[in-house]
Amino acid sequence: MRRIAKFVGIDSYSTDPLAGCVADANGLARLLESNDDQSANFNCESLINDAVTRVGLRQAVEHVFNNPDVEIALFFFAGHGVRRGEKEPYEGILRTIDGVKGDEGVPMEWVLAQANQSKARERLIILDCCHAGAIDQVLASRTPVPLSEGVSILAASRTNQAAVESGGRGVFSLLVSAALDGGAADVRGFVTAASVYAYVDQLLTPWKQRPIFRASVAGMVSIRRAKHAVSDEMLRELGRLFNAEDTYYRLDKSYEPTEQPKHAEHERIFGVLQRCRGAGLVEPVGFPHMYDAAMGGTGCKLTPLGRGYWHQVKSRLF
Repeated sequence: MRRIAKFVGIDSYSTDPLAGCVADANGLARLLESNDDQSANFNCESLINDAVTRVGLRQAVEHVFNNPDVEIALFFFAGHGVRRGEKEPYEGILRTIDGVKGDEGVPMEWVLAQANQSKARERLIILDCCHAGAIDQVLASRTPVPLSEGVSILAASRTNQAAVESGGRGVFSLLVSAALDGGAADVRGFVTAASVYAYVDQLLTPWKQRPIFRASVAGMVSIRRAKHAVSDEMLRELGRLFNAEDTYYRLDKSYEPTEQPKHAEHERIFGVLQRCRGAGLVEPVGFPHMYDAAMGGTGCKLTPLGRGYWHQVKSRLF
């Protein structure tokens, strides 16, 4: 099934122009159109500056979410966000290029409604704008709107917070890009919306804005595959090397490349185990380092994370 994404960026507002939103939209589009191995990922389209009218933005949102034959539909907005109202729950507006006072653009609640009604299997909304968290208040208002199954929201800031730009890019979007480029990848390289949030949440603190993540999903779908820490073939080899999840794999001096006589197969296996050690999947027994375990004749064992992947291998999940 197809993956489609729409990236919206506005810098050239007539009042309060911005500097990094177009770069954020284009940068994320370039990143998400392919995986690390250059295999196709999302079919990406951008809507930039003067094209982002109230009508144009509504059409873009409807286009990305109004397609049933889609695995993942993703909508990204970088620009001004407007908070309307005197007290909570506030109304959030995505400000368009032709927005005017009292009619600044497209309500976040309307965008959420389009995602909720979409027939796409998974729907993801990413907002990098001031007051982005106002979309979350729709879910907890006096007449709350529940998230439909398959919808996730990732917002750059809380309702009462600004979204910071630095060095010609939005700080939030820069962190999202870094997460998708491998910072939030699991051992196999898969990045999900939840792992992006966890990565961004750790690193956004110095800018005094807190991201928001909401999801109604049975399981997280990968939105990009970055460079893996351990290849699938190496993980499958763990399943062959360890007969059970709680056994040791015995090592001796023949596994260490500096020792004589040379044993090519043992050295190859040791290289795999060292790579898995770096990814937190195995650990030496009785010694702090794998070299010492080999020289001391003990071995290595699976970590709790390694046991999880061992079970996936044994269940033939990949």
